[in-house]
Amino acid sequence: MLPPGSTFKVLCDALPPLHFVTATLPKETQTNPILANMQWIWKRISIKLKFNLHLNLSAYIWLNPKLKIDKKPFLWKEWVEKGITLLGDLYEDVTVKSFTELKQQYGLSQHQIWSYFQIRHLLTQTFGSASITPPSSDVLSKVIKVFGTGHEASKYYRLLLKNFISNTSGLKSAWETDINLTFTDEEWENISKNCRKMSGELRTRLVQFKIINRVYWSPLKLHRAKLRDSPNCWRYGGNVGTLLHMLWSCLATQIFWFNIYDNIKLILESDFPFCPSLFVLGDPLPLKDVPSAQAEWVQSALMLGRKLIVKEWKATSLPSVRVWFSQLGIVAVSASEPMFFILFIYFYYIYIYLFFYFIFFTFFKLFLFVCLLLLQCVGVFRGWGCVCVWVSEKEKKDGLLHL
Repeated sequence: MLPPGSTFKVLCDALPPLHFVTATLPKETQTNPILANMQWIWKRISIKLKFNLHLNLSAYIWLNPKLKIDKKPFLWKEWVEKGITLLGDLYEDVTVKSFTELKQQYGLSQHQIWSYFQIRHLLTQTFGSASITPPSSDVLSKVIKVFGTGHEASKYYRLLLKNFISNTSGLKSAWETDINLTFTDEEWENISKNCRKMSGELRTRLVQFKIINRVYWSPLKLHRAKLRDSPNCWRYGGNVGTLLHMLWSCLATQIFWFNIYDNIKLILESDFPFCPSLFVLGDPLPLKDVPSAQAEWVQSALMLGRKLIVKEWKATSLPSVRVWFSQLGIVAVSASEPMFFILFIYFYYIYIYLFFYFIFFTFFKLFLFVCLLLLQCVGVFRGWGCVCVWVSEKEKKDGLLHL
């Protein structure tokens, strides 16, 4: 065993930083924000991905809070220096390696046999038998494999996204109960994925995400939390204000949706189902018979309706269809802004080119005109000078020149 002051130095010298994921930090490093946050993050990851962070084949042995001798996490310097760091280093197939095997593989000295018996007894107590291996953790083993290869952040991010399994069965059951409809796993997955296709604007996507995840506080939810006296709808007080009621079955909401539905049918000149799975959840299945381009437009138009309902969540009335139309026009213009920008740049450069073209040739023509004029002037003056010389010479000869 090592004195407390030297444990951190040994860890820093011999072990990679990933060791601190499972290590019990010394007091002098417990306030280190990097190490403390790293442990917190990995603890959350282990809960989400459902694996034991401290008791798996890829977990580190030393200063592991789940592995204690004399009720304390431990660190053996010689074992660390020989390269024995992970629980998986102590196992061969389905049993703990013998001391002879460890001695041959890592070069342990003979006097380490007592330490071997200690750790073998610890593993037997922890897992129930020396022939029972700890569970494997693909996440940690892949992290260790990626460590030091470059671009680790992006690789870790992809790894976690690939292994993260989001359990939304509770949400699925809640919506099935409200709508009185059963979704298959594939249909529910399409509804969840379609949330990201509703709009290119992140705020609009967030609205749909909150609806599917039942984030908005309905009158009933507020009443159950003792934040409101009545559970009834704040638009028409006769019915209980559930989430589905506020988004779909309320009289004001139904009038709002009917007006939008009629206008969309007039625009498309075709019919499609009027159902809460489409108008509230954005289920793409009811639009299976609609052409894909039109179906995408319908989803955007309905998403805009949901956004307006949420915007006026606590109001006693909902916006008129005129507001929906005006917002739909703004969305259409904003969606076409990139093309307008490209056309503007294109015609702008054409204008600049033509402008400089005419300016250049105008000045060039003016320059030529001035040059020709100067040449003509020079020619005239030279001719006049020649005439003057000829006249003077003639006068000299005739003796008519008087000074």
